[in-house]
Amino acid sequence: MLYALGLLTGLLLSCLVFLMLTFYRSAIEQRIRVIERKVQGLHPHTGSVYMPPSEVEEWQRSVIEENKKNGFTTNIEDIT
Repeated sequence: MLYALGLLTGLLLSCLVFLMLTFYRSAIEQRIRVIERKVQGLHPHTGSVYMPPSEVEEWQRSVIEENKKNGFTTNIEDIT
């Protein structure tokens, strides 16, 4: 009997929460938008994070530059 009462209470509460969320959805979304605008105003997006070039990429770039100075063309497959 107690198990059935707990199960029934849980189902009723879950239905109540679902109905409240669907009924007040627009008000909740509006408040979330206001909070997002405040947060974005405090910390505006200023750019992106770029990974520094690895040693292999720097070496490849230096080989290509040396070959350009000497008048040679370099295939990427040759230096990988």
